[in-house]
Amino acid sequence: MICISVQGRQGGLLRSKRWSLPQLADDVLSASPAPVLVIGPSTDAGRGLPLAEIVAATDGSPASEQIIPTAVAWARELKLTFTLVGVVHTDAEDVSGEQEYLADQVAGVRGDVPEARFELLRAADPASGLLSYLQTHDDTILALTTHGRSGSGRTTLGSVAERVMEESPRAVLLQRPAASSS
Repeated sequence: MICISVQGRQGGLLRSKRWSLPQLADDVLSASPAPVLVIGPSTDAGRGLPLAEIVAATDGSPASEQIIPTAVAWARELKLTFTLVGVVHTDAEDVSGEQEYLADQVAGVRGDVPEARFELLRAADPASGLLSYLQTHDDTILALTTHGRSGSGRTTLGSVAERVMEESPRAVLLQRPAASSS
């Protein structure tokens, strides 16, 4: 694992006014074969980085599921609570498929972390749901796979990972998916 602290930067005259990842952090995230623990510009590190829970976020894609074994290993080795979360739109009516999916994923890891649980969040968008969860769960690290693309004109971080990293009050564990699952 690699751990980095980023402050980011605001765009200038020729750049957008959005927050952006510093070049060194972008290089580390795009090239790292290992998960990267990011202490973002909004992370409250005043108490250090106390850990009681690791939350793995998935959108149901094979790429997003790649974070689950990493988060399970952290939970097992560091004696953390493991929670798998998914986010559905606030207006979603029938969420039984999403709940069943999360329950199946959690059932598959209970041999490693018997107290594993899941939570289906409702929010206007995935980043808002994850950020709201983190606001109410102290001593939590969020783990997710970033769907960003590399190459000319592309971004290392997907839009959800970028916004969460920028605004999260907690550290974020990012992992690039294996090429075959992107």
